[in-house]
Amino acid sequence: MDVKTERKPKAVLIDPRERILRMSSDLRVAVLINRGEELSNEGQYNGAIDEFQKAVDIDAHNSLALFRMGEALFELGNLQAAAGMFQEALNGDLKPKWVEVWAYINRGKIFDIRGQRERAVTEYQKAINSGDDSYGAQAEAEKYTKEPFRRGGRTTIG
Repeated sequence: MDVKTERKPKAVLIDPRERILRMSSDLRVAVLINRGEELSNEGQYNGAIDEFQKAVDIDAHNSLALFRMGEALFELGNLQAAAGMFQEALNGDLKPKWVEVWAYINRGKIFDIRGQRERAVTEYQKAINSGDDSYGAQAEAEKYTKEPFRRGGRTTIG
């Protein structure tokens, strides 16, 4: 690239805030999460889990990576691990905010699948109490407080 100037510059600073040429850990995490989401959308859950794990290895408190890993584990039928990931997501940075309400809903679904109705209702109630209606969360939580979740189609949101 050529830059013409009237005089000889005193100094040349390229990317002084290191936003263009340097990949930050936040950017790396975002890229890994996006890769994982793409793999999940293609039904490649094990590959997605690997990408989410790489993101968690960089930022152990990234709620989105933990939540997405929980979704992939849920789709694979590994309910124990999925419930743990949703709990970890709740213990993380809670970014984006919708992770909280949907982690509660998904934990409720897991308890319903296991026949633990009281625990499921408690989780749905936590979702309702959050007041967050992202992606129709409140209607979903209300629905499952009235009738148990039955495993069927995809549960991915966001």
